[in-house]
Amino acid sequence: MTVQCLPNSLREQLDVAIENTLRIGFSEFKAQVVAYLMDEYQDYYSSPQIWAEIQTKVISMLKEAKSQ
Repeated sequence: MTVQCLPNSLREQLDVAIENTLRIGFSEFKAQVVAYLMDEYQDYYSSPQIWAEIQTKVISMLKEAKSQ
């Protein structure tokens, strides 16, 4: 996925976004997100490995946006 160039005002906030992404633990994700998904998605997203993959992808995209 290609990240488009961001205005400086948003780019300055990317470090905070990365930190916030890392602060969300699996138990919080499961309680606040997975609990509200449709039943057919709950099993898949109830995996700590899936949450780790999501975090990795989000952080990667934020870092890419920062380097643009």
